[in-house]
Amino acid sequence: QEVASLETALETGDADCIGKVSHSLAGSAGLFGYPAISRAAGEIDALYATGERPSETQVRDLIALVRSVYS
Repeated sequence: QEVASLETALETGDADCIGKVSHSLAGSAGLFGYPAISRAAGEIDALYATGERPSETQVRDLIALVRSVYS
């Protein structure tokens, strides 16, 4: 679900959705033992906290990390 949300948000330019999903992933991935996902999502979340936006590459890298867990 997170992957689909992030992909749709990238396509539509929904920065709020990217921020919310990244924030959620940063916490839950850390809880479930996926530090790479938690770190990548946390970096994106930190950008939003300072009013900045992540690059498309950063979001796509996060998507790839999440997908790697489910494959």
